[in-house]
Amino acid sequence: MPDFNSIYNYPVVPEESEKHCDRDVVTRQDLETDFRNAMQFHNDWQTDPIFRQVFCEARLASVMWHYWYGAIEIREARKNPGLKGKTVPGWKKTAKYYSDNGIFICALNSSVNNEISKEQHDKLRGIFGRRWFGHNQGEWDGAYISQVANGLLELDPKRSRKAACRHYLDWMKNAFAKHHNHMVTVSSLGFGCHYDAELGSRMMGLELGEGLPSDTLLWSFCRGACRQYDLLCAVYPSVFSRKGGVYNFKCYPKAGQPQSVISSEGFPASPELGSSLGLMKRLWWVSYMNGASIIGLQFGYFPCDLHSPANTHGAIAMQDPVNDKVLKAHFTPLGWLLWEARETAKRHPFRGVPYTPVGVMLPFDHGWYPQPHCYAPRVPERIWGNIPYNSGDRMIDHFFQTVYPGYNKANIEPSLDERGKIVNTPYGDSFDMILDNAGAECLGKYRALIMLGSGKIDGDEHLKTKLTGYVENGGTLVVNPERWKNPPGTENKAGLSRIVKKNYGKGTILEVKLPENKENSFEIFREIYSEVINYLDGLQLVKIDGRPIYYLVNVTDDPGELMVTLCNNSRNLGWEGSIRIPGRNIVEAEEWLAYGEVVLEDGALRCGVPGNDVRIYRIKTDRPFLKLRYEKVPWRELGFGVPEWDKEPNFVS
Repeated sequence: MPDFNSIYNYPVVPEESEKHCDRDVVTRQDLETDFRNAMQFHNDWQTDPIFRQVFCEARLASVMWHYWYGAIEIREARKNPGLKGKTVPGWKKTAKYYSDNGIFICALNSSVNNEISKEQHDKLRGIFGRRWFGHNQGEWDGAYISQVANGLLELDPKRSRKAACRHYLDWMKNAFAKHHNHMVTVSSLGFGCHYDAELGSRMMGLELGEGLPSDTLLWSFCRGACRQYDLLCAVYPSVFSRKGGVYNFKCYPKAGQPQSVISSEGFPASPELGSSLGLMKRLWWVSYMNGASIIGLQFGYFPCDLHSPANTHGAIAMQDPVNDKVLKAHFTPLGWLLWEARETAKRHPFRGVPYTPVGVMLPFDHGWYPQPHCYAPRVPERIWGNIPYNSGDRMIDHFFQTVYPGYNKANIEPSLDERGKIVNTPYGDSFDMILDNAGAECLGKYRALIMLGSGKIDGDEHLKTKLTGYVENGGTLVVNPERWKNPPGTENKAGLSRIVKKNYGKGTILEVKLPENKENSFEIFREIYSEVINYLDGLQLVKIDGRPIYYLVNVTDDPGELMVTLCNNSRNLGWEGSIRIPGRNIVEAEEWLAYGEVVLEDGALRCGVPGNDVRIYRIKTDRPFLKLRYEKVPWRELGFGVPEWDKEPNFVS
């Protein structure tokens, strides 16, 4: 059994997992490295020269994200309806062209209702081989909730959580089958990650930004699913907000002209709309430090014509010869953001693994997702689309309002206020969501488990055995009477007002005392769980002095080294503060994203983060202080540190 006083510091390695003995998943061997950049275009990828220029000649990115099925089969044919459903001429030749130039296809986009022909599917696999990772489960968890909440699916209004979970899994299983069970996940509400993994998704993933819930909370779902099911992940920060999409036109509208245009997809488009550049930058780097294997910013890298709906996703024709200098001359601010992130990541390929010592365990059929969101904005406090909250669901919400304060404001504040997307973290971004079917190996990755939601543990002997084994071997378990009435252990008077501490084996059970009023307020829950988190305060590796800020800690296999990511989520107000490591002096600090903003002072790192920006520091202490689970991690053998392009481009015409 693991030593729960040690820090789990091993990355997710799908090919080493026993879970995938009979499953085909995406590995770093498929990626040929640990990390790749992706770019998305919605244009006709056969006729638009930008694809050849960007991917094959200039090597701005090695992964094509959302390679649309419209490039293979005509989906939209308003002017000539007779063409709908016809195969696009020459698509096989074009696909081979990209394959010959070493391009990866991350997610082949398709609707949940589309049925992909086996001929097209097999031909693509034959052309790209393992360089095509799968069909795209593009926000289908959100699509399901939207259909249920809006009454588009006929369901029993009194259905149980177990029945609702089964219906969702059957619905999604049918959609997977239509795509030959060759799927990668792009979840929009977070909860879909674990269920997709159960159904055989080859890779986890998230859509970030947009009118979706807090990205901090979405990451806690995705990280937990990656660890529970040993899967890599890809993420896609979106340029959209609730008010529209950000596009960079060749010229701004003249006086008297509309200040935005309606895109071909029907939403407002303007350089002044959508996610801010600061949010896009913060999402990129938080995703990188969370271990994403692929990051794809959602178009807008190049200018586009003001009134050309065909080009609203950002592509301009360029004359040959084309190279990276020519392309960079046409970059929009978002294009430069992508370029600078890519170049900085190449200089810092070793990012360690996120330090998330606490697993938040939910019942398998929980159906909980962060609210509000764009799929059912007028149906608050529901699970599975139409089942009202109970006290267990409200407990989940209140807990995350405590550790990720303001997460529920991601889509109710004015669009210029993005503080709900990445939230300040008083206890660090330290929590992973896992389900209660997780095995002992998964539980062993966490120093503490917090049981939330509803559902009795007393009647589940398998779960009780698993949890008592976890505690007996040194883990800390937090439960409440709604889940487990009388957990084992000897009561230990610890001076805690709302918690009963019990010793059991080598570990500890913290039994939370809930108020008698089941509909209690958030303030009471915050008081209770603040006491829990403060008790677990010894799990934190750093102390951040200053105004509230988002922070994430990464560990490597060096017991005297940490990486700390800071996000200042205020749009205009700069942040100043310090990073301290209790009992140790910081003697060395390397800045990744800036120069000259840090000072070592009295053993601490004084630093600043401009408004709407992010900083990352690699910190060394005067002597080792981390008790790591793995003293030596074979980073290079696992693919870490290998450049995205490991040789000069060998363009195939």
